[in-house]
Amino acid sequence: GGTFTVKVNCPTTYKLSDKPDWVKDNTTAGSGNVHSFSVGANPEYEVRKGVLVFCDDIGTCLPVMVTQKARVAGTTL
Repeated sequence: GGTFTVKVNCPTTYKLSDKPDWVKDNTTAGSGNVHSFSVGANPEYEVRKGVLVFCDDIGTCLPVMVTQKARVAGTTL
């Protein structure tokens, strides 16, 4: 697990419209175009992938792929 940020450069208003359940949005009001996220340890022994979707106020959407390493065999959570 860990944290990461995504910087969105958009000339219009936009919002995060979709994200995987395992990704937590930690973005605070007033953070501008930088979004902060965190994820817990991956409980699976396979890589997991998901998509963050940012959409502007006219319906244009930008998908951002998120990939997390698999759990290492023999480790505990």
